[in-house]
Amino acid sequence: MIPTLLVILVYIVGPIAILVWAVKRYRHGIKPAPGEVVVVILAVFLMALFAFTATWNTSDEDNQEVVQVVQ
Repeated sequence: MIPTLLVILVYIVGPIAILVWAVKRYRHGIKPAPGEVVVVILAVFLMALFAFTATWNTSDEDNQEVVQVVQ
């Protein structure tokens, strides 16, 4: 349960919050500093990484191995 919540916070909620913050600052006329650009790029990268890894399919053999280990 805790690892799932951490994944949601790190890969979904965090990057979305960063992007919302950056867009609000930009709309108010504040030009981004180089460090802020790096943070936004990191947020986009984390969301893309989550989207890419979420599409990985595990084979039936992998699922069976996991079940055996858990039991």
